[in-house]
Amino acid sequence: MKKILLSACVIVLSMGVHAQQLKDVAIVSTNKAPYLKEKATINMNQNTVMQARSSAAVFEEDFDGGMPDNWTVNTAEGPVDWKWTDEGMTGDYPTAALESTTAANGWMMVDSDGDNFEGGAQEHTQLILNQDVDCSAIANVVVSFEQMFRRWQADTCIVRVSNDGGDTWAGKYYVNSALDANGQWYATIDQSGTDNPDVKMINISEVAGNSANVRIMFEWFGSWDYGWQIDDVRIIEQPANDLELYASVINMTDGSDGFRDFYGIVPSNQISEIEYGVGVYNFGVNTQTNVTSVVDVTGAGAFNDSYVYSNSDLESDSSYVEYHSNMYLPSNNGEYINTFSVSSNETDDNPNDNGMEVLFSVSDTVFAPYYAFDSQGTVSTGFSADGFKAANLIETLVADELTSATLLLNPNTVAGGFVQITVASGVEEVQNPGTADEYTSFSPDENNVLMYSEFYTITQADVDANSVTIPIPTNYNGAPQDRNLAPGNYFIIVECYSNADANPVVIADDKTYPNRGVWSSIIFVPGEQWYTNGEALGIAANFGTWAFEGSVSIEENSIASSFNTFPNPTNGITRFAYNLNTSGDLTITVRNIMGQVVYTSAEGYKTAGAHETTIDFSNLAKGTYTSELTIHNASVNGKLIVK
Repeated sequence: MKKILLSACVIVLSMGVHAQQLKDVAIVSTNKAPYLKEKATINMNQNTVMQARSSAAVFEEDFDGGMPDNWTVNTAEGPVDWKWTDEGMTGDYPTAALESTTAANGWMMVDSDGDNFEGGAQEHTQLILNQDVDCSAIANVVVSFEQMFRRWQADTCIVRVSNDGGDTWAGKYYVNSALDANGQWYATIDQSGTDNPDVKMINISEVAGNSANVRIMFEWFGSWDYGWQIDDVRIIEQPANDLELYASVINMTDGSDGFRDFYGIVPSNQISEIEYGVGVYNFGVNTQTNVTSVVDVTGAGAFNDSYVYSNSDLESDSSYVEYHSNMYLPSNNGEYINTFSVSSNETDDNPNDNGMEVLFSVSDTVFAPYYAFDSQGTVSTGFSADGFKAANLIETLVADELTSATLLLNPNTVAGGFVQITVASGVEEVQNPGTADEYTSFSPDENNVLMYSEFYTITQADVDANSVTIPIPTNYNGAPQDRNLAPGNYFIIVECYSNADANPVVIADDKTYPNRGVWSSIIFVPGEQWYTNGEALGIAANFGTWAFEGSVSIEENSIASSFNTFPNPTNGITRFAYNLNTSGDLTITVRNIMGQVVYTSAEGYKTAGAHETTIDFSNLAKGTYTSELTIHNASVNGKLIVK
């Protein structure tokens, strides 16, 4: 696997957007992998937010109480305008409100989803400063602002600059996107969004330097996207010396000559040497000499390593990514604090963006891509019909026995939904071969599932604990199953049923580790396909007897010790075999993936013990159904496939 940039690293994504106007389907990734539009409010609070530069401002605007008189809005096309707000974004797919320095007095935003709620119409709106700013005494000029931006389709953010009082706009600077060497536009931010707030610094010296009539414009193009929020706009002099550590890089070796995704929690028997690297940018006017990066690891083990940039000196407006030659192998269980920093021979004018931290932990038996959850998003059954799936890739170096999986739940989960854990090997496959939309996917081999959990109904105690650990039994559906995993790549999958979204199952995902491999955390929409997620889904693999701290342990089902369906898949007569732990009036209910009841039968009074019911499903359409046994308002669930 190729090396992965983690932590605050910016992913450079090429974008291809299909012509369909579906709210939940778009193509956004380096290999045109399908990407799903998130129906979730994202709460982002990263520790690595770049702070505003301390340089004195030639011009400042914090949009206190409304849009000032010296700004105008020009709506060039479509139903979306720049507008002032102190509440944030609306619509069915809201984005978190901007948490800028002066958010208490309001900010400006384009609310694409809220204002263009029916989709289809093109959007083009401009927020224009109609006041001249005198930069005649400044040769090196920077415009800064705080933003919150999420991408879905072809939305484009541009800052334009004029040096003749707005008669012409010679400066054009792409924000959250860029042009490649061939002049092709590509996205640099995906729908997981920027930090909140994200401080943007744009060097506009070429147009604004030594000009007395500088004006700026914030320009937005879109079509039923998320939107753009900005605040605290400043025009300042570019600092003389200003290195920025914009990315921390962590990779785990794969035991040969390749690399694995980095995981937030790694079992001690699966840990391997760690490679560290940095992404560094010189925002200052002066060349920085003897540029040196340092990695300092504290906690369960100690490691310190410094590395001098291969070219030694870094010119203004230049950047690099390089890896330290020395690697580190953690030797103890516990938390590791990885502190990255960068410096040069010059005294940095803004040292607050010269460092960042990444945390991870070595455990006895837990394997999970997440850890700190400093920045949390969600995925849920609200995307689609029942049968929605989410999966994390686990790359094992040595054989071990998988005994359970932990699911981290967002508080928006409603008790009553139910889930099943499955495990399958990863399969690489070329999609749409020979076409412009060709890409390589990496998804579970669901025709050869290696192991299953029983279906489990989410309780209020699980929701309150924000997690549940679900065991993988040694016997499933009346047959033994081998829980041992050989070295290799496996997907831990959670299949979710929400009773037609009456009881949504909302899985937390950790934006602290956003830049996993494209197919390392994925989502499946019934009737469609697997989509990339990009962030670390809250699904952990547990080896041995370990249970996730704080999770609610689940015990044998209160009404039945087993519930088996055979044949399954079926095309007609099906037998339900169940061993009841209690006596009472039994009801059997079958629902389709939309949660609609397609069969129900009051079976009457049943005593504790083994029973069997035969049902003819030949009149049902092909597809996936859920089955439920109910006694005394308690239930046990299963899955039925009609072929």
